[in-house]
Amino acid sequence: MEPISEKVYFWQKEPTKWFWLGLLLVALIGGIVKEINTQNKPGYRGEYDDSDYDAFYIAKNVVESALKAPSTAEFCDFDESRVTRYGDIVTVKGFVDAQNSFGAMLRSDWSVEMQGYRLKKAKLLRVIIDGKDVPID
Repeated sequence: MEPISEKVYFWQKEPTKWFWLGLLLVALIGGIVKEINTQNKPGYRGEYDDSDYDAFYIAKNVVESALKAPSTAEFCDFDESRVTRYGDIVTVKGFVDAQNSFGAMLRSDWSVEMQGYRLKKAKLLRVIIDGKDVPID
């Protein structure tokens, strides 16, 4: 008498190298798609939205108006600045190279704190240049 053979389905067999290779490929593609989707979100650390540029532009103009020789000012690029938020309070930090009263070019660190960030609606809260508070008009 011959033994009775049972039908063996593919999920009951030992996984082959093709199975593991396919699983690795699916995981790799899934990781790439997830990374691309993460980078397109406004909260992603490596990407800025328009409001950050607006806040930088406002802060740059405020600092420029407080300089002794604004026409000589060379501001840091947006990428070299830092824009942080705490609720609706936005703080922008950067640096500027400009002439002082004696004509010497000096680098000054600055910080501008504002409520809101739109060009017409931002309310200045504090302006600091080289560690000194600047009066707000």
